[in-house]
Amino acid sequence: MQTSQEELRSTNEEQQSTNEELQSTNEELTTSKEEMQSLNEELQTVNSELQGKVDELSRSNNDMKNLLNSTDIATLFLDNNLNVRRFTTQATKIIKLIPGDVGRPITDLASDLLYPELTADAREVLRKLGFSEKPVNARDGRWFTVRIMPYRTLDDRIDGVVITFADITTAKKLERLIKGVSTAKLRKRPAPQTWSVSEILAHLADTEIVCSFRVRLILGAPGTPIAAFDQDAWVVSGHYEKRDPRKSLEQFRMLREANLALLKSLTPEQWKHYGMHSERGQESIAHIVRMFAGHDINHLLQVERILAGK
Repeated sequence: MQTSQEELRSTNEEQQSTNEELQSTNEELTTSKEEMQSLNEELQTVNSELQGKVDELSRSNNDMKNLLNSTDIATLFLDNNLNVRRFTTQATKIIKLIPGDVGRPITDLASDLLYPELTADAREVLRKLGFSEKPVNARDGRWFTVRIMPYRTLDDRIDGVVITFADITTAKKLERLIKGVSTAKLRKRPAPQTWSVSEILAHLADTEIVCSFRVRLILGAPGTPIAAFDQDAWVVSGHYEKRDPRKSLEQFRMLREANLALLKSLTPEQWKHYGMHSERGQESIAHIVRMFAGHDINHLLQVERILAGK
């Protein structure tokens, strides 16, 4: 009987010990569950932050893509190995680029440019960390100022090159058209009420100044008034007939390149900034650039007709 009681007491103690162990295990599981729940909440927070970063990066990429395409400047980004990283829509009209070319060496791509030194110049820019700029013609008669610059990251690391192609076709075509033509002929009006070639070239230079001034005015003070101007009055008061036509053409070329450089630097938001034209009302920078974009082409055709005697 006594032995049975001792065995019962021993069993009871063992059960009590087991119960305490189970209780301890349960407490540990509860603690682990709370830790897991806390960790899960932290992971959800981190995931939300990462998603926010992904969304922000996506917006930045979209902004960059829209910015680059809205400038209407052909731009090509290459990494340190001169593989394609990014390009604008305009660049596809010069170099045969498709989305699948990202990651391919620039040497593998076909180009309209008569510029076999492009790769060598890009490597030289990476080596010296300077820049290269030269006029280059294409097979179809177009001309571009090709500028190669190092691509610098926010922490000032060199991570490839940026190549821009500024279209200077009009300036080059005008240069060829007036080559060998006497200044007297360039200054002669084909009709009393029709501008001479010299006056047209001076007008082109002054119009680039107008475009440049309006854009800068709006950038400095969005919503600012924009005054209209009488181009025929400027021809008379500016003594266009006395200006050196070749100097006017060089001024036009340099001003156009300077304007393109400015436009390339604008943010997507800045393209939306506008001024209030005295006659046409609200005009954004994007609208002004579109309006001036074909202006030189019209006058190029006019010069061609005048020199052809038509």
